[in-house]
Amino acid sequence: MIELSKNILLFENNIDSEYYIELIDRVNNNCYPLKYANRRPHKTMELPYLYSESDTAEALELRLKFLSITSDPIWLYCNLYGIAGITPKKTFITVSKLEPEKGMVEHQDNYHESSNFICMFYINDEYEGGEIFFPELNIVHKPKSGDILIYKSNLVHGVNRVIGTDRYSIGYGFAGPKA
Repeated sequence: MIELSKNILLFENNIDSEYYIELIDRVNNNCYPLKYANRRPHKTMELPYLYSESDTAEALELRLKFLSITSDPIWLYCNLYGIAGITPKKTFITVSKLEPEKGMVEHQDNYHESSNFICMFYINDEYEGGEIFFPELNIVHKPKSGDILIYKSNLVHGVNRVIGTDRYSIGYGFAGPKA
């Protein structure tokens, strides 16, 4: 675990990125398509957080792999920052495919609730660019395959333009207790 700043933790893991991308492609083709959504520059798959009638074996595997690899980092983040009583922000896990020549402008995922946080799992790293940046904190991080980054959702952040190949990530938001 590396603390990039207060409320931003990085966990490094070794994963087989090709396997994850192939799994995402199978889920995309069989039950939960990657598609453009309003206000997002990337293709998004809304993988239900819990089991669904639409699930295939691949969807179940992708969900369980994501939950398995992120459970301990989420617990550590909550423990370190004294966050208890978290609930999911949405009913789905967001699988993202940011294509070359696209990035994300500076934004906040949540403006007011300081106890809300985001857990991002980065699948691949063979592209150029694609760094996540937090301009108010002067932090720029180039995610490596397997990185898990957890940060407060009210932090201003963005993603630099991706060059070369697609950038895959999986994310999920949590609501902490009301202040």
